Amino acid sequence: MVLASSQPIHDVTIMADLSNSNDRPIAWIATDSYGGGSEVWMRRQATSLDDFDVHVTTLHLANNDSDKSAVPIHVVKGNWIVPRTSLLRWGYKGLLGRFNPVVSGAEMSPAETRWWNQTIQQHRPSVCLAQFGPMAIHLLPIMKFNSVPLIAHFHGHDVTACLKQKGYTRRLREMLNQFDALVVVAEYQKETLLELGAKSNQIHVIPCGVPMPPEVDRTGHAIDQCKFLSVGRLVNKKRPDATLEAFAQMPNVHHSTLTMVGDGPMRKVCQNIIDRHGIGDRVRMLGACSSQIVASEMRDADVFVQHSVTGPDGDREGWPVAIAEAASFGLPIVATRHASIPTQVVEQKTGLLVDEHDVAGMSNAMNELAGDGERRQLMGQHGREHIAETSLEIQLSRLQSVMQDCICRSK
Repeated sequence: MVLASSQPIHDVTIMADLSNSNDRPIAWIATDSYGGGSEVWMRRQATSLDDFDVHVTTLHLANNDSDKSAVPIHVVKGNWIVPRTSLLRWGYKGLLGRFNPVVSGAEMSPAETRWWNQTIQQHRPSVCLAQFGPMAIHLLPIMKFNSVPLIAHFHGHDVTACLKQKGYTRRLREMLNQFDALVVVAEYQKETLLELGAKSNQIHVIPCGVPMPPEVDRTGHAIDQCKFLSVGRLVNKKRPDATLEAFAQMPNVHHSTLTMVGDGPMRKVCQNIIDRHGIGDRVRMLGACSSQIVASEMRDADVFVQHSVTGPDGDREGWPVAIAEAASFGLPIVATRHASIPTQVVEQKTGLLVDEHDVAGMSNAMNELAGDGERRQLMGQHGREHIAETSLEIQLSRLQSVMQDCICRSK
């Protein structure tokens, strides 16, 4: 059943002062959801694109306390609930686009269409950065109607698992060359878009980047003890169960600890593994934590571990931010040869990589570093130097150049 929003159609903005006193062009970051703890990179974009006066427009505010004083946040009104089943969802959206009386082709309710028109006319964005492919498709007709350059920013799920949805893939093929620019975070994603019909000069490979914290002095860490750390949602794509199994199989497990930061649907599976192997005294499950706690754990750790795999639905990582964060804190990495991870981790120099689902191989790699404190230190130093080449500052500068170019070409 389709339900219309009962809320009034007006601009709900979280921030009192919307003045653009410094005359920077207004840039919108448009997203389905904003404020989620796992999307720290998006908040960094919103607060660090210094060439622009950034506003966030979102269908859902995941955390009502998120960034209220940082950027204006406009919560979309008038959007209808659409079917979750892929076939019904895209068929229904197609009907919305065909019969939309406000903007032809806009696959949204007339009320939502009016909200976008009114809010665009009120705030006059110079460019819009749509986070994830589905949002870019959703906004293309309305942004073209209002002559706002639109950049489609892809990250992972939207160029892997989503492509199994015929309605999404068809629309993406039709619209790719209508976007003013395409941004991806990994080379394999560029190849995917090229196969779908995008033009090479339209695509920009710009990883998310991470800020470079002060260098961590680990000379006081015990050589005969190793603290492993994993940070990420407990989902199939990140195989936290494989990380736990690898840790449990280590010969020197009793001289090591594992801290896992994150929550998700595999929490119970992880707890069962801990109980089965009797390693509850060596494993801490912290759940979802603030960025401050994550930073503290990274300063205290010795090795970062992540067993990313291609999910059952085809979902793949884009540019795993947690791995880059760990490298920026000088941690050697044990991870998988998956997606863009081999560009983040220089094998045998900044970390050790194993094949996806190779639990025994991961266990051996973890055990190898657990017993060699000097090697951990050297790998961590090299890793920090390597990831600095894709620091947040560098990547934001590249992204801002793309946004400025789109504005110039639209005039």
